[in-house]
Amino acid sequence: MITVNLVTDLRTRTGTPASNILTLGKTTAGDGMGGIFYWDSTDSTTSDDAMNTIQVTGQSTGRWKRVLIPGSIQKTGSVLMSGGALQTTFGITHNLGVVPSTVFLSATTAAASGARFVTNKTATQFIVNYTAAPGAGTNNVGLDWLVIA
Repeated sequence: MITVNLVTDLRTRTGTPASNILTLGKTTAGDGMGGIFYWDSTDSTTSDDAMNTIQVTGQSTGRWKRVLIPGSIQKTGSVLMSGGALQTTFGITHNLGVVPSTVFLSATTAAASGARFVTNKTATQFIVNYTAAPGAGTNNVGLDWLVIA
């Protein structure tokens, strides 16, 4: 999945069928108003509301539409963590306030792109577990995340 900083960044990206993009925020990355958007290539009538439907600048047909889950609470963020040579677990604070049912991750660095899974979800954090250590380095493990409850 592609990640962009802001919802408004979608105005410069034409999608393709089955495209999904994670936005990290509406006005600033991590403001809690980001989310997952899908490309609707046939829509030419829904107004751009700068939140749930985004029209690409200069394009009359096609809209980015927020994936809405009724009654859900969503929050997004981005982290850079320093990995140790043998370190396979990384704690990420999300402060959603409730335990998320779903966590989406998108690697933003090469070291972070390995096989991984999430455990120990709480109302404030979750743990990312790698099957093999991403390697030692400073700020070498970068992830964008979305939690949904």
